[in-house]
Amino acid sequence: MSERLHSVTNIAGPGSWVGLQTEYIHNSTIYITSPDAPPEEKFRVGLNHLRAGAPARAREWIEDAMAEGLDVPEVRYYWVLSMLSKRSYRDLAHAERERLMRRVSLVDDTEEEHRWSRALRAIRELLECLDDRTRDPGGALKRIGDLERGRREEIQDHLDLVLTGGIKDSLWAETKQRAKRDQCGNDRQGRVWAYFQPEPAPPRARMPAQEALSQREHIRLFLASIVFVVTICYLAWLLIDHGAILALSAHAAMLIAGGFAARHGFEWWYRVTRLRERNREFAATGRVNRAREGGFTEQVDAAFDWYFHRYAPRDADRRQWLSETAGFRRSLRDEIAEIYREQRTGVDKIRWLIRFLVRQVARGWEHGTLWEYRKRYRVAVDTKVWCGVALGAAAATCAAVVWTVLRAEPVGAVIACLLTAASGAVSIRGVAKVLFGRRRFLEEHQESQDKLQERQEEYERWRNKLDRLRPSDHEMETWLRCDRTLLLAYALEHFRLRWSDILAHTFIQSPAAGCKRARVPYGPSRYSRYDIRLFLITRDGVREVGADLDFENVTRDERERNNFRFDAVSSVHVGKVGSYGYKLTLTLMNGDPQKIEVTDPGVADSTGEGPAESPAARSALNLDAAGFSHALHILEGIAAEGKEWINRDPHAIG
Repeated sequence: MSERLHSVTNIAGPGSWVGLQTEYIHNSTIYITSPDAPPEEKFRVGLNHLRAGAPARAREWIEDAMAEGLDVPEVRYYWVLSMLSKRSYRDLAHAERERLMRRVSLVDDTEEEHRWSRALRAIRELLECLDDRTRDPGGALKRIGDLERGRREEIQDHLDLVLTGGIKDSLWAETKQRAKRDQCGNDRQGRVWAYFQPEPAPPRARMPAQEALSQREHIRLFLASIVFVVTICYLAWLLIDHGAILALSAHAAMLIAGGFAARHGFEWWYRVTRLRERNREFAATGRVNRAREGGFTEQVDAAFDWYFHRYAPRDADRRQWLSETAGFRRSLRDEIAEIYREQRTGVDKIRWLIRFLVRQVARGWEHGTLWEYRKRYRVAVDTKVWCGVALGAAAATCAAVVWTVLRAEPVGAVIACLLTAASGAVSIRGVAKVLFGRRRFLEEHQESQDKLQERQEEYERWRNKLDRLRPSDHEMETWLRCDRTLLLAYALEHFRLRWSDILAHTFIQSPAAGCKRARVPYGPSRYSRYDIRLFLITRDGVREVGADLDFENVTRDERERNNFRFDAVSSVHVGKVGSYGYKLTLTLMNGDPQKIEVTDPGVADSTGEGPAESPAARSALNLDAAGFSHALHILEGIAAEGKEWINRDPHAIG
């Protein structure tokens, strides 16, 4: 009979996929070395793979190091662990067992290598107990117990599937207690989130473009300036020619007052114009967002909306906050969408910048500095007064000059005055436009530099925080191993089984739907949520526990529990999903087939892979880390032979 107890509802189904989630690749060299590296370096890389839960890859590197002459007890010890990690003794072929026994028999009693030799002797005695079931494992257990803590824990972790029956019972209490202790060790809940954060994109700021007059405008300004200077000089010559000394003084005063008026008038006009531009930029109403659905701009827009809601000032009226900052939100959205769109940067890589910008707006809103630009562009009273006085003086002196020249030379004066007025208007507008553009460019360029400096400081702070908090791959594997151990403890307690009742056990771990993904180059993929299946093999049948593991929040939901006899297993089928994903289908005589996706079918779509890091190699690595080979060996054996599978290799069970 098959019993299913559902405690959660997952519309996508365990192990299924909802689209392709981005996988982030962190900078690291712990799994990388050159082919001509010294054997010590290759051994280090192999050891890192072993600690990351990829024993097959570790075995390749360590064997390379041994083949190049690095054959010492420490290296042999870790090679033995890589041979037995995530494999049961019955998974080994006869030739592998013989090779294993030869290696554990080569010990070195020098003082420097003594601790590794002791560990090898303990493993050798343990394997001898597995080969001879009549042998008392007490001596082997004592040797393991006498080892230093690090070696003892490594043997318990990597020989987890080898240690069964009474041998496992003797070590289980310590193993379970250590899993409880280490599950949240090293501030897991405060750090694991950082592993799934992408490498932040470097900061950028919108740089202003300097406005320039067109060629036609340049020619017009040049000609108008020449005409203006010539006509002004002509009017002065008329006054000199007719001996109008007083009017000549008025002519000079007119030029001085006009220059003074132009200076203060330009300042007035610049401030008013800039204020109008800024008000338009930060207006609550603006153009409608017509970004392509699901595109980069829409994702940026959604991120701004999210953080403006999340970082609303405390005790603020949320509706008022969102209404008064709508223009700032739109302006910032447009800037970020513009400066990052062409670099093909994912939104997740610039969330740090969006958060920072929103917090700046929130601080400005709280402290009343959000509209500081209005104060900056306010026209001073003295500017208005001096502009008015200078314009009045220029008008009075201009009238005196015009009156005098009209009396002296009516026709020439009229023509000169009209040309002066027309060319002066064109010249003033052209010069004002040039000065306005230059001043605005310098001002905006300085603002952009200040923004970039602030964003650079925030970028460095955020990146340093991630580097400080991001767990190592070894820590991620340790926490995952603790989660599996505690799920195993739960299953034993629920089914009321002892280790002496367990003939074999296996885990299958796969990424859950919608999870976050991250890894280091050449390392296994890590997921924020896992779908974990545990199979306990007893003489009476198979016990299965399925659980949703929220790795990031350290919570577990036992989704289902099944019991079935050996003869209830109809077939085990392994099929491919896409080019590199695999799906295991377990079919029972009664009940629907159980489909388990073991590896990520989107592995080939990840970016950032090294030249030798092919999708096929990554898929094989993830299969190794998921313990797929051992699980498949057990399930296929049960499907093919039923209960006879137990007695097929009697020496494999301790």
